[in-house]
Amino acid sequence: MVTIIGGGIAGTILAGTLARAGLPATVYERRSAVDAGAFLTLDSRAHAALGELGIERDTGRGTRW
Repeated sequence: MVTIIGGGIAGTILAGTLARAGLPATVYERRSAVDAGAFLTLDSRAHAALGELGIERDTGRGTRW
């Protein structure tokens, strides 16, 4: 069991990566919900790194704008 403190982008990615490897993880986050307007911009290097972790790029399909 791995304990992750913080449910931001790093904690979420780490938990997903560990789950894919078959390792259980628990994520603890202080905030009960994401504040309105929270966003993250990723450049091509970040997309490449996420792809190497097996996380597919979001194409926006099914997203409501």
